[in-house]
Formats: sequence, C-alpha cells, structure tokens
Amino acid sequence: MKVEFPDVDAHVERLVTEEDRRPFIDTFEQTLEDIEEDEVRDNIETEVYNKFQHTNLVTAVASGFSSNDSASGSKSNFKFHSTDPLIEKKPTGADVLLARDEFNRVHFAVVFCEIGDENLGDWVENVNEAHELFEKQSSQDDLLDELDSAGKAVGKIEYIIAARSDDLSGHRPSDIARECNPDRLAIWSHKHEELCHEYGDKIHKSLKDVAIGCFDFRVSETPIQYTVESAPFIPLQVVIFNLIRIKKVVKDDDHPLEFNNSEFRDEYERNLQIGCLDPDRDRIVSESVADVIELGKDIGILSEQDTNTVRDYRVMFPGNTDDPLEAEDQVKQKYINRVTEARMEKLAFEAAQDEFPSVQSDLGRFDSNGN
Repeated sequence: MKVEFPDVDAHVERLVTEEDRRPFIDTFEQTLEDIEEDEVRDNIETEVYNKFQHTNLVTAVASGFSSNDSASGSKSNFKFHSTDPLIEKKPTGADVLLARDEFNRVHFAVVFCEIGDENLGDWVENVNEAHELFEKQSSQDDLLDELDSAGKAVGKIEYIIAARSDDLSGHRPSDIARECNPDRLAIWSHKHEELCHEYGDKIHKSLKDVAIGCFDFRVSETPIQYTVESAPFIPLQVVIFNLIRIKKVVKDDDHPLEFNNSEFRDEYERNLQIGCLDPDRDRIVSESVADVIELGKDIGILSEQDTNTVRDYRVMFPGNTDDPLEAEDQVKQKYINRVTEARMEKLAFEAAQDEFPSVQSDLGRFDSNGN
C-alpha cells in the first residue's frame, strides 16, 4: 500500500490552456514552499502515535484474556480467540473477539479498542455496524465453525468499548451507550497497566466481576503484536525487527538484512491471530502482506535491486549497521518523512484548486495518510 500523493501533473494536463496551467502551477509551488513543514510533521507524528496506541490497547485486551491460566481475565472463563472478527465478511471496527466455551453453548464478547475522544461518533458507528453483523445467524455459525464448536449454540454476545481513561474523561459513559444499539454493552477504561469496568450492568457477570476492580493485563505474555487492520507501518516495523534479530542472533546469518517473501509472510503470520478459516484466511493474509511490503518499498526501507544474495528484499537504511533496533526506528522515520511530503503536497494542491475553482479537473479523492 503506497503513500498516496495528489496527481498534480494529471490535473495540469487536463487544463485547457497555458493561461490556466501557469497560474495553477505557480500557486501550487508557492503554497508548497510556504507550508510549515515542522507543523505538518508534528501532526503526522501525533497520528502515528495514536496508531501505536490503538495497537497497544488491542494487545492489552488480548494479553488480559490470553489462554494462559495466569492471565487476569482467565477468571471469567472468557479467552482471547482472535482479532479482526468476521473480517472475511466485512471490516466493522471490531478489534478483539473473546469466547467462553461451555458444555453446550459458547458466549462471545466483541471488543472495540478506541483512541481519541474527538471520534465518539465513530465509536458508536463501529459498535452498531458490528452488532448488525454479529446478530446474523450466518455470522454466528461461522464463529462456531472457527472454534470447532458447530454442534453448540451461541449463548450471549457482549459488546465492550475499551478506551483510554483520558479519552473517556469528560464524557458520561451512559451518553455513549445510549447511542449504541446492543443492550449488553460495557465501557472499560485503560490506564497504565490496567483495564477497568466503567459502565454496563447487563454484560455477563463474570466479565463485569473481573474488571470491576480493574485488572493488570501484563501478567500474561502478549499473544499478538498487531492486527490485519493495524496501520501497515506497524507490522512492517515489527517484522523487519524480528527478521533481522533472528538472522543475526539466532541463525548467525552473513546477510541479516536480506530475506525472502516467504520469510516475511511467515514472520507476519507468527505475530497475528485471526479467526477465519481458509481459503479466506490465506487470501486476507496474502493481501495484507502484499500491502505491507509495498509500503516498505514505497518509503525506501525495502529494496529488490540492492540485494547481495538471491533473496527477494534487502532492508535499506543509512550507515553500515545491521542493528534491528536501528532498522525498527528507520521504518518509523522513513514513513513519517514520506507521509509528511505527501500531506504537504495535498495541502498545496487543495489550495491551488480553491484559488482556481473554475479549472478544477475531475480527479478522484485521495488519502495521503498511507493506511
């Protein structure tokens, strides 16, 4: 998935005369020169930080309910099952699926990890969209198949919004819940190393009991490091770090910065846990890996031309080091640099369009966020 830039050249080519083109180009170039790069970069860094915060919240929930008996959430008998539930049908904003497998039925809890209180409307929309999907019999049958529990019934389905305590501050959970369709809804806060129940009396008692006094999610090892829906630079960073570290420390590889596509995919899957079955799983993983590698090439951290072996890719960054920590940091910095450049061009392009509305072309909308 490439970072998208406005296609300025295509727009200019569609302008009929030089009298139209020259003023547009001049305005675009002057605006681009006048934009405060540091201000744009600061905004991008905040967006990147929030993407990491979202992934951290997802992994916190997964850790708190991991299958390890030492996990604090295990007292509820709800276990982490997967991320991106029912993504093979459609993305809904649901991040984590917990399951409580009983003798003749299975209870589920769908968790939404939300970052940023400016997006409360999105929180509600995510819950309501997922609720519509999860209440369908075909969806519930698919979930039972994933657990190899086709002969059982679906018990209750709980819905949980997990958000940072700072994002919940100043908002009444009851106001948020009122806009959500599910009756069995809870709101949990995340602060430091704990998840805490803040609202919701109708959810499964064992879930409420385990979180009512807060619980430490760090007790158990994190079973995942990202989701299919994570911003692509996050798995890119994780996979590159792990591949270099393993090749350098464990395998004593002479070329730790080089790897094959199959190695990248294997490492990507190792840190992922989605519930859908093949062929959907294979398709989703293949598409995700392709997006992540494409981003790596686009930002200049991966190269197909500069390898010293017959392997597919080489990790590229300044200096003569093969330090995995340096490579990890370079993914972030190269991504921020690329998106900053794209965002500045977008702002300049929009300014030129606003100044010359009569000569706007019909270019489609684009997104310079790179995710």
